[in-house]
Amino acid sequence: MSMKKDIGTFKMNVQQGYAPKESTMSCEGVFAKYYFDIGKTQAKALLETPIMSACSTNPMNGQLERFLGFGLVGSEDGKSHRDDLNLVIVLDISGSMSEPFTGAKLDIFEDKKLAEKPGPEQKSKIDVAKFCVCEIIKKMKKNERLGIILFNSTKQILQPLRDVSYLKIEDLLNKVSEISANSGTNMQIGFETAVQMLKDQVEEDTMAKAQEDFPKNNRIIFLTDACPNIGEKLMLKDIATQAAKDEYRIYTTYIGIGLDFNTDLVNELTKVQGSNYFSVQSEKDFIKTLTEDFNYIVTPIVFDAQVSIESGSFEIEKTFGSPFDDEEKHVGPLLKMETIIASDIKPELGVKGGIVLAQVKPKLPQVPMEENKKGESIKIILSYKEKSGACLREVKEVSYDMSKKEEFYETAGIRKAILLSRYVTLIRGILKRLNAERSKEEQLLKMKAYDEMKEEVSQFKKYFLSEMKALNDPQLNEELDSLDCIKYS
Repeated sequence: MSMKKDIGTFKMNVQQGYAPKESTMSCEGVFAKYYFDIGKTQAKALLETPIMSACSTNPMNGQLERFLGFGLVGSEDGKSHRDDLNLVIVLDISGSMSEPFTGAKLDIFEDKKLAEKPGPEQKSKIDVAKFCVCEIIKKMKKNERLGIILFNSTKQILQPLRDVSYLKIEDLLNKVSEISANSGTNMQIGFETAVQMLKDQVEEDTMAKAQEDFPKNNRIIFLTDACPNIGEKLMLKDIATQAAKDEYRIYTTYIGIGLDFNTDLVNELTKVQGSNYFSVQSEKDFIKTLTEDFNYIVTPIVFDAQVSIESGSFEIEKTFGSPFDDEEKHVGPLLKMETIIASDIKPELGVKGGIVLAQVKPKLPQVPMEENKKGESIKIILSYKEKSGACLREVKEVSYDMSKKEEFYETAGIRKAILLSRYVTLIRGILKRLNAERSKEEQLLKMKAYDEMKEEVSQFKKYFLSEMKALNDPQLNEELDSLDCIKYS
């Protein structure tokens, strides 16, 4: 199980020599790519949290740090099915969507010949978005419903919400192919129209007979560069929150288009129940995502999952891997995950995205280590809400030994999570410093790491290579490539 988010915007920017915003990089997004050995790959309940522990030396300061890993595994993992959809696609056709997919403006290319070169490099954001819309249409089942709304400074209903079996798909695909982008960006008007369209359908279904035959999975898919200049940005979260309430249960997936995708805004929006996002890196990658992950993305399993710890000798200092991470200071002993979706499983590797990490520290006054050699019994309280609204709570006790003074990793999964959390912390720190120099007018900022940043990357890279060898996961090369892009910028 996981909380779907990705770091595609970060990856695209870094590969093309730009320093993206700090919000493009998150543990949740990085963890979502990887499989984690959490000690089990099967569960009877919708959500179970096997507990792992570790002590690991931080390569940047030499300090021994202590961690708890909370595995995420459930009975729906690996099944890749979805409840029938009432789906409304909301497509941004504002002027910013006419800009090149690979940058905010043509003059970002230092080589003007490349800027004039026809081909995939010069596809606009709207071209890529239209391709994505067409692929989603092809993914729909005949017994599902589909609607399409276009927005810029105003709104246009391209396709009212109708049974897919009644639609002329080829005609609809042709309509999408003819869309062009212009004018301002009012995300609010597009969002409100989509929500109202789905609310009306839910109310119609409620009043009709044989209600059990109707699709009940209500979702909006928002394709945008998330750069609104009209309407109230703060209203967007309120709209999403109201739509997600139990009466309607309308949830939203945001698909980011372009290098300048506004991750600051979307990170806030995805804290709303049922929400998630991913970004489009290429047409090939989007098809791969639709093939492997679409059913998971549009099918939330549990909501408002919380893990509390009751311990007399230690508390959570930081968390890594949930939308509510606060890497500066964690207030209270609570892990919070607003929405969890099912994930793919590979028995030999583990659960995809299936972990949340907590760094723990002793409480003061600290219990003397020699008095705690056998390990303290700590209470773990898991609670979550099913889609039906039913609330479940589980309490279990585990033993955790605070006296250990050497490195150990209970599973390869927690070791990988620690490595990736340190990678994210390093990258976010560098991006924060670089973005302090970004002017308000700059949509794209050239990556130019300072000498001390390059030294930090070199120091961390040695640790990363050592851990990558121990973990034997070739996919980690992707993060190694990003480190090199920063080091040699």
